[in-house]
Amino acid sequence: MTRAETFLWAAQLLRYPDEELAALAREARREPAPAWAVAFLDHAAATPLLDLQAAFVQTFDLNRAACLYLTTHAYGDSPLQGRALAALTELYRDSGCTPSGGELPDYLPLVLEFLAMAPAWAAACLCEKFATAAQGIAAHLAAENSPWAPMLRAAADAMRECAPDAAPDPASPDADHPAIRGGSRAARNIPSREVCI
Repeated sequence: MTRAETFLWAAQLLRYPDEELAALAREARREPAPAWAVAFLDHAAATPLLDLQAAFVQTFDLNRAACLYLTTHAYGDSPLQGRALAALTELYRDSGCTPSGGELPDYLPLVLEFLAMAPAWAAACLCEKFATAAQGIAAHLAAENSPWAPMLRAAADAMRECAPDAAPDPASPDADHPAIRGGSRAARNIPSREVCI
């Protein structure tokens, strides 16, 4: 499974559960899906939707340690959080992406969808800033034995792999971009901005 596929599967399964989960479960039976996605979809199919929705709210909305808004973990309630959200919006725009759906730009499922299609320099910037937050959420969910823990672990591992400290894919057209070559200084080299997020 490619990193992009991991990001897309995790993005779909980390959204608020609704009737689309049943359609996703059928899709997972027709095409290859990661074992952690199939296991979660089996769990979701065996759980009444209202119970699954209540568990989602309890897990992610009422538990700051598992909050899916990544700037909360990176910046807390400081003024830096607002600046980071603005920079994220600009990063999406610089990459040719215009997120829709009414979510803030740091919402993990949205970030994961973006990472699946982002240029390498943009993915490196996001992963550098937020892989640690995703790993923290994954560790918390694993300790809680949450059914969402395996997909968070897969997403966090994929984010860690694409962070600038990881070796870039030399075949990537962006492999020579300053954000990729710059290691941990990638955030300073984002096009049209002196700082990333």
